[in-house]
Amino acid sequence: MFVKAMVSECDMTRTKYDREVEGAHIISRSATGRHTCVLYAGPEYLADKNITPLSYDAAIAEASSYIDVNGGYIDF
Repeated sequence: MFVKAMVSECDMTRTKYDREVEGAHIISRSATGRHTCVLYAGPEYLADKNITPLSYDAAIAEASSYIDVNGGYIDF
């Protein structure tokens, strides 16, 4: 899941920015059920892949509905 966030780098393109830019946190679920940020995506990567990140509230709602069924917890 991609969540709107300010990022200082893009792990996908290995780009480091002089200042934070509008990008996304890439959220993943671990084996223990922890939903957390594992990578940062920059604006050029999002545009190139045509990815529209979710707002924080929409991401919480999506993760919560998954957790209600499968268990786990949110840590982002």
